[in-house]
Amino acid sequence: MATGTFIKSALLGAGMALVFSGSAMATSAADIFAALAKPTGTALGTGPSYSIDAIKGNEKIRAEMPSIDIAGIRFASGKAELTEADMAAVGDIAMALKEILSVRPFDVFLVEGHTDATGSAASNLKISAARAEAVAAALIGRFGIPAPAIAVAGYGEEFLLVKTKKSDARNRRVTIRRVTDLLDPLK
Repeated sequence: MATGTFIKSALLGAGMALVFSGSAMATSAADIFAALAKPTGTALGTGPSYSIDAIKGNEKIRAEMPSIDIAGIRFASGKAELTEADMAAVGDIAMALKEILSVRPFDVFLVEGHTDATGSAASNLKISAARAEAVAAALIGRFGIPAPAIAVAGYGEEFLLVKTKKSDARNRRVTIRRVTDLLDPLK
C-alpha cells in the first residue's frame, strides 16, 4: 500500500482521530492530512460564501477553516528562499494535499506566509508574501499540485506564534489552510 493511501485510510478509518487546533505544528504528512481533511461543519454551498480575496482579508472567516502551521520550514530572517532541507517539509505538504485532492479534487488551499516582528511592517508584509509564493511555487512546480488548488497570502507580523518583538524563527513560517467550503465558485 502506498504511504499516502495508508495515511488516508488510517485517518479516515479512525474517524480522524488526530485533530489539531489552529496553533498546531505539522511534523509529517500525516499531521498535515489530519489537520486539513477534518470536517468544517460547513458544506460547500450550504453557508455564506466569499471570494478568495475576501477570505484572505478576513481573519474571522479564515479561522473557521482547518489549518496547520508547518514546522519543517524555517526561513532565515528577512529571507523567503527555501533550502533543500525545507523541501522535505514541502514534500510532506504535497503528499497530504494530493491525498485530499484525490477525494476532493476541487479543494483550494491558502498558503499563508508569516514573519517575526523584526523589521518594518511594510517589509515584513512583502517578505511574508514572498514566503507564501515560494512554497506555492514548489508545491506546483516541483511536486505537481494543480495551480488552481493553491492561493497565497502574506500576513507579515500580524499573527505571531510567539508574542515577541525579538527575532524568533518560530514566527517565520507558513500556514496551510483549506478554504474550499467558504468559496463562492462564481466569485
